[in-house]
Amino acid sequence: MKSKPLFRLSSVLMVVVLLLCLWAMQLTPVTAQSGSIHSDSDQSGSAESGSVELDSNQTGAVQPDSSIDEDSGHELPPEQRQALLELMGSAASEAPASVNQACTIGTWQTVSPVNTPRSRPALTYASFNGRFYLIGGEASGSNRDNPIEEYNPATDTWTDKAHLLTGVSNTGAAAIGQYIYIPGGYTGASGEAAMQRYNIVANTLTTLAPMTSTLYAHTVVALDNKVYALGGSETGAAGTTNRMYDVATNSWDAGAPLPVAVNYATAVTDGYYIFVIGGNSDDIATVQRYNPQTDTWTLIPDLAEGRGGAGGFFDGQNVWVAAGGWSTYLTTTEYWDGIRWQSGPAMSTGVRTTGAAFGDGLALKAAGWNGDFEDDAEILSIECAPPPPPPVCTIGEWQEVSPINTPRSRPSLAYAANRFYLIGGEASGGIRDIPIEEYNPATNTWTDKANLLIGVSNTDVAAVGNYLYIPGGYSGLSVADLQRYDIQSNTVVTMTAMPAENFAHAAVVHNNKLHVLGGSATGVPGFTHYVYDIATDSWSSAAPLLTAVNYPAASSDGQYIYVMGGNTDNYIGVQRYDPATDVWTEAPIMDIGRGGPGAFFDGQNIWAVGGGWYSYETSTEYFDGYRWRSGPEMNVGARTLGAAFGNGVALKAGGWNGTFVDSAEMLEITCQQFIYLPTILR
Repeated sequence: MKSKPLFRLSSVLMVVVLLLCLWAMQLTPVTAQSGSIHSDSDQSGSAESGSVELDSNQTGAVQPDSSIDEDSGHELPPEQRQALLELMGSAASEAPASVNQACTIGTWQTVSPVNTPRSRPALTYASFNGRFYLIGGEASGSNRDNPIEEYNPATDTWTDKAHLLTGVSNTGAAAIGQYIYIPGGYTGASGEAAMQRYNIVANTLTTLAPMTSTLYAHTVVALDNKVYALGGSETGAAGTTNRMYDVATNSWDAGAPLPVAVNYATAVTDGYYIFVIGGNSDDIATVQRYNPQTDTWTLIPDLAEGRGGAGGFFDGQNVWVAAGGWSTYLTTTEYWDGIRWQSGPAMSTGVRTTGAAFGDGLALKAAGWNGDFEDDAEILSIECAPPPPPPVCTIGEWQEVSPINTPRSRPSLAYAANRFYLIGGEASGGIRDIPIEEYNPATNTWTDKANLLIGVSNTDVAAVGNYLYIPGGYSGLSVADLQRYDIQSNTVVTMTAMPAENFAHAAVVHNNKLHVLGGSATGVPGFTHYVYDIATDSWSSAAPLLTAVNYPAASSDGQYIYVMGGNTDNYIGVQRYDPATDVWTEAPIMDIGRGGPGAFFDGQNIWAVGGGWYSYETSTEYFDGYRWRSGPEMNVGARTLGAAFGNGVALKAGGWNGTFVDSAEMLEITCQQFIYLPTILR
């Protein structure tokens, strides 16, 4: 067992301000200006040209399309909507609670310095022998023919190993088993295309299949037996490069390009996603998250502090970024807990273009540049509880079934008494007086039932026994009425009305109480949280949402209530409510932002399907209590659709994708008996 100093975090974690803007806005790739920094020799530390210029005209707000054949008159003008959002945001004064309590974080401790001071090296950890490896980089005199150095935490010693076949800086390295992969880099004269592989056991190097062109100032990470080279370019300028090396086939392929061009970024994987963090000589704070399952990128919340040339690692629970700052040489660190960036402990020595890695409870930061070639090395002890095992489920593929009788957008869907019920919505011509439809999975048939007493769209439905509850909605006017549909008698009655009109909300039942979440009397995003007690036919108010939303989806796993996405600019966040304590927390963000998604609980996982205000997503994802994972693609994409689950089958129906949708699809999901796992939700 290695000796690992344990130190508890000595400062209170910084709370990030409540966000009302959306992180999943569609961005076009941005290119770098001419000029990149090739060498640290004779540099004073000041940055040269090569910054990424973001589009100053992009606000991230996606405005509703007022010309489509839907109810568009209830949306406020953009200026009024933004003013209302700001007003509501200022009212939410209580900071969201943190849900990451799974790690004990120490303080950075200085250890033995590296043998050869250097900048722009790579650092990686080999789990099979518990050692760290410092590879490549530039030393004094522009020397890049430097030995690999092996660090042993147990003895606090650095040992020189073999030299690279071609000495390079400005690259990264990734360990897989007993091998370390080093793609490309900068020789001092030009970029490299070669893939060098270091055999730790034999202390030898070989070359493998080269990249299709040279690449440097990129970052490197390994996931699922593939090595990714991300960012950088043939000239070292910021780029959107995404090259993937398959270890099994010794071949290269290209993935989806980064949304934002970077060089000198750092890449980290949590075992599912890849994060490309910061970068560039002007220290951007952008964080780009890649899903290899879907080959898609999402912009997630920015760092608290822009960082070019930072190091990064994953501690088993959190994604870390350390140091960086092209001319400021930061000592600060931050970590992403799946929800927000938190402040970590400061290091003793600030550097940029440094190396960082994590293994067996220890983070190591080594070398870099802070006006000179640095030999400093520091370690940080981090002890995290292991994540819960993912649920065991068999998930099929979406299969189209009989279409609904009346194509409609903005309906709601519920499961009760072995049937699914599609309720409300808006049909062609703005008609809302449309029948409830009952779907029988056994016969694959839709049957028209009674009409609502008040035809509404933009609401939701929740089932309790043989009753379906439909709170509020939009009839052409905002509605406060609570309608109840009796499945057995096929009749609709009104119950006690909500405290105020509300639409564009979600609704879910938990412990015989109906929760109405989000939306507002005018349909704009709101913090609404009304609770209807079915036993007493009475309403009360509960803790407001953390973030104002309209058109979200909601579901309950029996312990918590989740409110997912929403808004016409596709909010990516997830808000989790504990009815036992009347407290909201932020849960891990989704893979992509979704306005108008559907949602359901399969007995183990919370699902979000479709949505995307103008993109009409076919994608689905599910939250297993720890992270969001990609689900199977639907055949027909839509937003403001209905979704529900019952008896091993999920059903989605209706919606809008440029027209009123009549499509319906089923998904078979079989999960082992539900045991609630996420007691240490990220």
